[in-house]
Amino acid sequence: MTRRLHPFLVLTTVAVGLSGCGSGSSTPTPVVTPPVVASTESKFGTCFATRFDASPFSKATDPVPCPDLAPLSLTTKPNPI
Repeated sequence: MTRRLHPFLVLTTVAVGLSGCGSGSSTPTPVVTPPVVASTESKFGTCFATRFDASPFSKATDPVPCPDLAPLSLTTKPNPI
């Protein structure tokens, strides 16, 4: 029984000894903000992106088309998605 208990006691002693290390650090860790990536909806204009991202429970907006949304054209190249 002593042979089984000895490795456990050594491991516990090492774990307790290491748990005290590093608790006295005085330098705060810098906060890194992730870069803001433009959504696919914003490629079609801010009006469209605002209406697309609106909550389904929010008040309905004016049904007039967005002024910054380009008219449909079958001859121009489409926006890359």
